[in-house]
Amino acid sequence: MLARFGLRNAAAELQGNSPFQGYVSLSPERLLQTNPDVLLVVETGDRLQEQLSREPFWQRLKAVQSKQVYGFDYHGLVNPGSVEAIAKAAAELQKIAAR
Repeated sequence: MLARFGLRNAAAELQGNSPFQGYVSLSPERLLQTNPDVLLVVETGDRLQEQLSREPFWQRLKAVQSKQVYGFDYHGLVNPGSVEAIAKAAAELQKIAAR
C-alpha cells in the first residue's frame, strides 16, 4: 500500500526477529543508521510509540525532530481488518504523501 502513495518502506528488505510474522524489529542503531524523514509506527495495542518516545535514541531521529512520526492501527495498514480500516489507512497515507 505504501508504494501506491509514493512512499518507501526502508525496512522492507530486512530480515529480523519479531513476535509478529512479517514484521522486522529494528535495533536503535539500525533505525538511527536509516534515519528516515518520515516514520510510520504500527500500533498493535502495546503503545509502541509511547514506549519508543522514552528511549534515548528517539529524539535523535530526523522524523521525530521534524514531527513526521505517524501512528497507524495494525488493522488497515498491515492486516486489512475491514474496508473501513483500509480506507482510513489509505486516507492517512494520502495526507502524508501530500506533504
